[in-house]
Amino acid sequence: MSVSEQFAPGGIDLTTRLLKIKTTGGTTLARGNTVRQGSIEALILFYLDQRCSKMSKRNFRRLYAISGIYHPGVIIHGGTPLDAPVPRPIEVGPELAQILLSRAVVNRRLDLAQVDFLANSITSGEWQLTHQGIALDGPLDTGRLLDGQHRLNAIIKAGQPVWMYVFEGLHESAFHVLDTGKRRSGVDTLSSTGEKYLPLLHSTIRHVLLFKAMPDSSWSDSKARIANGRILAAYNEDSDMYREAVVTGRELSKHIFASQTGAAVGYFLTTEAAPAVKVDSWIDGLTSGANLEFGDPRLTLAKVPHVKARARKRRYTMREQVAIYIKAWNAWVQEDKIEKLRFTKAEKMPTPMEVKFLEQ
Repeated sequence: MSVSEQFAPGGIDLTTRLLKIKTTGGTTLARGNTVRQGSIEALILFYLDQRCSKMSKRNFRRLYAISGIYHPGVIIHGGTPLDAPVPRPIEVGPELAQILLSRAVVNRRLDLAQVDFLANSITSGEWQLTHQGIALDGPLDTGRLLDGQHRLNAIIKAGQPVWMYVFEGLHESAFHVLDTGKRRSGVDTLSSTGEKYLPLLHSTIRHVLLFKAMPDSSWSDSKARIANGRILAAYNEDSDMYREAVVTGRELSKHIFASQTGAAVGYFLTTEAAPAVKVDSWIDGLTSGANLEFGDPRLTLAKVPHVKARARKRRYTMREQVAIYIKAWNAWVQEDKIEKLRFTKAEKMPTPMEVKFLEQ
């Protein structure tokens, strides 16, 4: 079927605003006050005939945008795509994943951190069936893989099958515009809550979960990624405390060495473990420092420098900030004196003192 037949009357309206697309060589393909059906046809024909193979990805995406189609292989009629790929849910295991990967159109460089993250989601039971699956340019038995390389490698690494949608019959030309959208971040996930300070809220929840899941491991490598669903679930379980921690962390960071996140995480963890402690006295001592004796954990915490000594002014990692905060808190709850606060790599993460009820 010709391009003219694909864009016959009764299809989509291709009139749009000023457009100017050039190939790398400088040949103008479309110019004028409007871009009408004929010029769009010319552009698509140029691409299909591989006579403008050097067209930039940006201009190619613009071509898609003004034409209203997802790829040149989709036939448009009355605004409804015909012969478009139809997804179907399939349980994909390691063996099938290897077969599909062997038929990849292009072997992109793997993001190993992303593979680890997806594999951990599978083994921890957090994998969910969503619209994001894999895409083939033909049927499952013979089609070449266009999208889904990381998901399939994660299945192999996890060693267990998962359900996902498989799109069969996607036109190969669509490969150039795959994965051009913005990945949804954890902050985006929390935007529906209506909370303030979303980046700080997200960072606080994430590090609280890391403290509970892997207190003695690095919080900055590929294993430290937390799925957006877990972030939102944790917020829903304890939104009031997280909201209070964020507000308190913003204030405490003005008076102690820790960042807003470090102070918020420390506050959340300690008050969660010791709900019966009168925390106002702790906060007042850190923010005012009035009438504090030498050795008072609050005074010692307030005097911790913002950068590590003898370390080329390196700032404390988040684990170090939280550990030092908890050490000071534990000493204060036990009414111990402490003159120095530090946390070394050889130490295990301290556990906040538990005070679940008031003493008689």
